[in-house]
Amino acid sequence: MLINSQSGGLILSLLVFILCITSGNAQLAEGKCKFLGNVIGSSVPLDFDQYWNQVTPENAGKWQSLEPTQDGYNWNAMDIAYNYAKSNGIPFKHHTFIWGNQQPGWIETLHPEEQLAEIEEMMELVCSRYPDIAFIDVVNEPLHDPPTGPGNGNYIDALGGAGDTGWDWVINSFELARGYCPNAKLHLNDYGIINDNTRTTQYLAIIKLLNDRGLIDGIGVQGHRFELEGAQVNTLKANLDRLAATDLPIYISEFDLGNVGNTGTPNDNQQLELYKKIFPVLWNHSAVHGITLWGYRENQTWQETAFLKRSNNIERPALAWLKEFVAESYGGTFCYPVTSVEDDNSTFSVYPNPSFDGVITISIPAGAREIAMHDLKGATINTIRQNFSEATQIVWTAPKGIYLLQLKKRDTIITRKLVVN
Repeated sequence: MLINSQSGGLILSLLVFILCITSGNAQLAEGKCKFLGNVIGSSVPLDFDQYWNQVTPENAGKWQSLEPTQDGYNWNAMDIAYNYAKSNGIPFKHHTFIWGNQQPGWIETLHPEEQLAEIEEMMELVCSRYPDIAFIDVVNEPLHDPPTGPGNGNYIDALGGAGDTGWDWVINSFELARGYCPNAKLHLNDYGIINDNTRTTQYLAIIKLLNDRGLIDGIGVQGHRFELEGAQVNTLKANLDRLAATDLPIYISEFDLGNVGNTGTPNDNQQLELYKKIFPVLWNHSAVHGITLWGYRENQTWQETAFLKRSNNIERPALAWLKEFVAESYGGTFCYPVTSVEDDNSTFSVYPNPSFDGVITISIPAGAREIAMHDLKGATINTIRQNFSEATQIVWTAPKGIYLLQLKKRDTIITRKLVVN
């Protein structure tokens, strides 16, 4: 399919529109292809839309909060966070499905078969109630807090336990999530990773198991102050590079910085220096596609000294610096790498095009990671995420209209326009 320069430019513009997740109100990362998000608890701060363009529920999505009594679901806080994200056109991440903490006590005494049925019910209900979830932390803290033993959920065997791989329970969790939530990007999430070479190695072993099976779409790396405040910049960069070598996007999922040790009276200068030292290392890395802070208002942050805005609405110096840094120093330079539409079909072909019955055959080259169909508003019509080790063909159908087909291969995205008459 030959594309002239004018139509090629139009398609590329549409593609950038699809990839760039922005909000009309968000100030810090508005117009950037990386998001800068925050958490929402039981209510939305009045000034949230002045700063953040991505939402994660702070505690509402954790199973204990979601289903405190068996089949007694509490959706109120999740609804608030999700509906805010939807109404503002910004991505919502669900946190979290499987974790060895903040699990309902009633799950621990059930038989493993019953536990598995409850896990599947929970996943199905979440993804049917919130169909436009952008990201899901499928398993949280597998290295530090698996769901083993009393007080920690005690349901690891329901998911297959260690099994032959040593991490069967993680693999099975992702397989379930992929089945019940096919439109969401699936993430692994843990802390103490990029500041620790050994932990990064261990994390990569789990990621490889998932990646080889086409089950993982992004790497979550928590960024709490106790991980980062004493970390060496070179160590952080090197381990980000190691994670990036998987060709998966990285998301800093729980970022906060305050006083060293989180003790004493909140020190503006200390927080500012830590932000200047740490934040650029993360934001400036090409594989990092988003950063989510873990609270920002005084008396509403898990780490008490890590707030960025005082209760009297005065911004602390670190927030003033962050606004300038994101808006001016790095504006517009972090879009996902994208190739323009190619002049031939040697790597990615679609036929017949135009199609008069809506049936198309797509030739996918070896090494592709994902094929997706979008309408011109950016909505996803169909998608397959897996590692295509060999060239193959798939057949899709579509109603009358004009579509953009995206093929992702490493950090490259190739686009074809499809017309169905």
